[in-house]
Order: sequence, then C-alpha cells, then structure tokens
Amino acid sequence: MIEVRVHQELTQLDPAAMEKVNAASHRASLFSSPAWLRHFLAHDVDFLERGAKPYILTAWEGSALKGYLPLKVSPDGHTLSSLITLEVERPRVVSAPEDDERVTQAFLRALLHRGDEWELLEFVQQDETSPLFPGPAELGSRHWLRRLGDRQNNVLALPFTDSASYAASLSKNMRHSTKKQLKGLLSSPGLSLITAKTAASCTALFEVFLDIEQRSWKARVEATVGRREKTYRAAIADPSVETAACIACLDGVPMAGSVWVHYGRHTYHLQTIYAETHEALAPGTLMTWVTIADAIDRKSVAFDMLPDFSHYKARWGAKTIETHSVQIFRVGSRRHLRAVAGDFWRRVDPRNAQAAAAGKNPYKVAAGKPAAPTRVDSARLSALLEVARAAGATEQNAATLAARSPFS
Repeated sequence: MIEVRVHQELTQLDPAAMEKVNAASHRASLFSSPAWLRHFLAHDVDFLERGAKPYILTAWEGSALKGYLPLKVSPDGHTLSSLITLEVERPRVVSAPEDDERVTQAFLRALLHRGDEWELLEFVQQDETSPLFPGPAELGSRHWLRRLGDRQNNVLALPFTDSASYAASLSKNMRHSTKKQLKGLLSSPGLSLITAKTAASCTALFEVFLDIEQRSWKARVEATVGRREKTYRAAIADPSVETAACIACLDGVPMAGSVWVHYGRHTYHLQTIYAETHEALAPGTLMTWVTIADAIDRKSVAFDMLPDFSHYKARWGAKTIETHSVQIFRVGSRRHLRAVAGDFWRRVDPRNAQAAAAGKNPYKVAAGKPAAPTRVDSARLSALLEVARAAGATEQNAATLAARSPFS
C-alpha cells in the first residue's frame, strides 16, 4: 500500500534516500537529484521572485521511500506544476521502473483528491514513455485533461568506443561541414583550450564564461545564463556535482566556452557561448565537439543536449524527442474556461499557433546585427585563467587538438 505525503521543504527529506531512488529510476536525472534541487530552490531568481513554493510529493511503503515528484505551487495557490521547467530533461516521477506505474497513479489520485485546492495541474515536457503522459487512470467528471505540444528534447546516444567511431556515424555532409568549420581554428597556432573538472577550476572558468557571454549575441536578447547564474554558481562550486567547463582562447583572448555536467551514466550540456567577434571561425562547432568527446571518453551512455534547437542538435546525431505539456484542469475554474477559449481561437485562427521556421534560431534572429565590440578586460581574464590552471585546469594547444580531432 502506497502512502503519499506532501512536503513544503526539501530539508524534510533524506538526500541519501532520494539519491538512491533517483539512481534506480528509469532515467536517473541530474535535475531530479537532491543536490540540483537544493541549489535551484535556494538560488533560482525566477522561482524566488515569483513567490512560488515547493510542493514535493513522496511515496512510501512502510519506511521505504518508493518515489518522489518535485512540483511547485503558484503564489495564488491555484496552479501546481513541474518544479524546474527551463533547463531540464523531461521531468517525470522519480521511482524504480517496477514502481513507476503504481507510484505515479498514487500521486495522481492524491492530487485529484485535493483537487479543490488547485485549478490547474501541469506536467511539462512529457514524452509518450512517461507514466504521467496518459494522466490518471480514473479522471472523473470534475477534471479535464489536455495535452499541448511542448519543447522538443534532444538526446545523443553514445554507443561509441572513441571519438573516431562517433565521427564515422555522422552523415558525410556533417563530417565535411565540421571538418571545414574546424580547419581554420585547428590550424591556428594561437588557439588554446583550457578545461576544468574540479570545483575550484570550474568556478574560475565560469567567470570567464560570463565575460564571453556579454560579448555574444545572447546578451542582446536576454538569452544568457542571466537569472540562473546563482544556481549555476552554487552547483559549480559544489564538489558533489561533477561539473566540467572549457574556454577556448585565440592569441590569449577568451572567445568561447562551454559548461556541462556528468551525472550517473549521462552527460548534460548546460550552455555554450562564443563572442560575436569570432563567429566567422565557428567556435561553437569546436565547443560542441569537445563536450561530446569528453562524454565519450568518460563512457557516458548518453549526451543530453536538452530542449530546443533540434535542427542543429540532430546534425550531431541527437534524437529529437517530441514532448507534451500534460494539463489537468478543474472543470469550471477560471483556468479551465481560459483553456477552452484558447483552444477555440487556435482552431478558428491558425495564425495564433505559429511555429518557428525550421533551421532557424529565433533568438539569434531576434538579436539582429552584431553590436559594437565591447572592451575585453585582458588582465582580469588572464588572472582568472591562471587561477583555473593553479586549481588543476589542463590546457591543449592547436596541434594537440588537431591530433585528437577525428575531423582533421
């Protein structure tokens, strides 16, 4: 018999027990780990400024934790939704595969039983394999279920022994394009790549990353780390979070960077950035290859490239996974009536459901033409790179990178 409990504080739960359940789950996720949840709840600006509150469901069988589901409740108390919705990999009920169905249904029954407390229950980015996707086994007449298309997820499976076998799996056009884009950089004697894998060295490189970010197109459309910066800082500084970061420099000037995290047998790409002044050199291609190569070297089984920009990620071999937002409304509530009206207008006026043009990055398009180059504080950046080196960061030059590249 499953007993469901509700917690308003993460501190009410045992991190070791949560970690054990997450590790045993169908897809042990970084974003469901107690460490990431702790940093998110303490530092995420959007979550804190909105005034939302944690609403964490747990499932128990006797004294054994069988599963958990991190949600949040809106400030007005009328909406329950997935806790993390932006940079996250298909949030779902965390439980062992053999417990998925019964734990999920126990959570849904408990939520419907408390249905007078909310108007909308929303689970974002649910693919068809998620036990949350079908919704409650018994919905009843007081509630209405709707599914809306949500952000595409992108996962690169890594059954490769090395980077060469991975490169061979790509299309001929992609191999040719990657080789062409890397040629200029890898033939430059002024290229260096600094890679950090300790908390102290990653912390220093993250400061350099943020500086590059202000010289990128993302700074003009608020597509930077921005309001998630404090969460990133806390996670990167946490030795229990296996973070990696790298910075590419050209003639000593940092021009591109990536941040990624290893968790369990998966690697998660968080952010890649490059300065607009170096865009013609295609530094983003180098950053993508470096992060994938590190995941392969580590023997990760998958490289999770997270939502959006599927046209680009598919070129690197990632599988595009369609997802839906699964929404349950209390019939007759304001949110239910607004949803019904919204469905009606989408049917009568298809222009209300415009999709982004395939092959385009809508954020970059919105950024427009490059801005005037900003001044680079070379002394500060050089000092940060030295701190990273002293803390264990390693450095490769152009010749070393070219020798390692399967695209050379």
